Amino acid sequence: MAVRLRTRLFLVVAVLLGASILASALLSRRATLVEVRAIVGAPPTAEETAPLMDQVERIVRESSSAELSAALAAVEADTGRRVIVADADRRVVAASNRQLAEARVLMLTTDGTLRAELAGPDTHARMELRGTPMRHVTDLTGRGLTAVLLPPADEETAPIQQTPLWLWTTLATGIVAVPLVFAVARRILDPIGALTAAARRMQAGDLDVRVNVRGRDELAELGTAFNGMAARIAETERLRRQMVSDVAHELRSPVTNLRCTLESIQDGLAPLDRAGIDALHEETLFLQRLIADLQDITLAEARQLALHPELVDLGDILRRASCNASNSEPGERIDVRIEIPDDLPEITADPARLEQVFRNLIANARTHTSAGGRVTVTAARTGDEVEVHVSDTGRGIAPEHLPHVFDRFYRADASRSRITGGAGLGLAIVRQLVSAHGGRVTATSEGHGKGARFTVALPIGG
Repeated sequence: MAVRLRTRLFLVVAVLLGASILASALLSRRATLVEVRAIVGAPPTAEETAPLMDQVERIVRESSSAELSAALAAVEADTGRRVIVADADRRVVAASNRQLAEARVLMLTTDGTLRAELAGPDTHARMELRGTPMRHVTDLTGRGLTAVLLPPADEETAPIQQTPLWLWTTLATGIVAVPLVFAVARRILDPIGALTAAARRMQAGDLDVRVNVRGRDELAELGTAFNGMAARIAETERLRRQMVSDVAHELRSPVTNLRCTLESIQDGLAPLDRAGIDALHEETLFLQRLIADLQDITLAEARQLALHPELVDLGDILRRASCNASNSEPGERIDVRIEIPDDLPEITADPARLEQVFRNLIANARTHTSAGGRVTVTAARTGDEVEVHVSDTGRGIAPEHLPHVFDRFYRADASRSRITGGAGLGLAIVRQLVSAHGGRVTATSEGHGKGARFTVALPIGG
């Protein structure tokens, strides 16, 4: 059975926190509960204490176990020196006072250093004292013992009584830490859970789902990135559906015309004359242009459009584009003017694709300009770029349509007439081709009836 991330995170944090608390408790216990009793002044020499140690040794040899502690207590009362007697296993056999008699010897060295632990119902302390070098003696039963003469109580720091506060501190820390662990785990995992739920809703087809982003940490950045991704997917899906709908709409008319014309000829309702063949040919050409435009824009959007850049004269390209755009729609009395300086710098670009860009722009301008109007193409160097402007005196572009003029199949004409708007791919192809050359294209218009202006900025370096 898989362990959930919430459980694993809690266990890891709890283990680390528990280990930290335990280590802190042990260190604090050692630092605060261990009492080191410092000796004031230098300990007496063996020569100075030899007579007293001889007396202690005689008492140990001649006294019974019941008499030994009382005899040592008398020594402490007379001389102030405390005495402790331990066996080979460091168990206290007798001592000059009750506190030493109940102590647990931890270390006893030959130089007289004694480390012992004093324990009681509410007391836990350790002491380390330096007395005279130990002396090995034998009691009445022949048992080998060790006697040490310790300094008087007034030659060391006063004893410190310690209560087991470290235990309560550890428990209190744990009680406070556990809710904090839960809070931290929830703060981390709740956004992840929300992201998981949102991702599952997207998987089920709900592309409008978003997550609530709070804070400015990494999880907030993840939520923001998810919302951006969701918005991009929703927009891509919308464009995909719109494209399918638009392609179906654009194909329906020419295919229907071809079918109806061919069926009429098959049924003998229409003659197979030059006019009918020309009509079929026109519909076929439109289908061919539509398919070619769709292929170009699809390759450009996928960044797979093959370009063959070379050093080109932008003036020659503009003149050819103007000539081709004018010849494609004969009979219209629209003046197309090319006004470019002779010193226009050369740029690195694909000449065929660049001509396609300006041919589409000029054709678009001619389409929306009435007979007797004018289309003007100008160019100038601006810094490290060359800007080309295609302006017309046509009906202009309404402000609400300006942000969408470069969208695929978008046409301001609600009738979607092929005469006034083509297939709606020309400007979309312009944007993709200009972007592929590292440039940018914008559209401006002062409103209805005041014409439009398209600006293409291309880097001189290509």
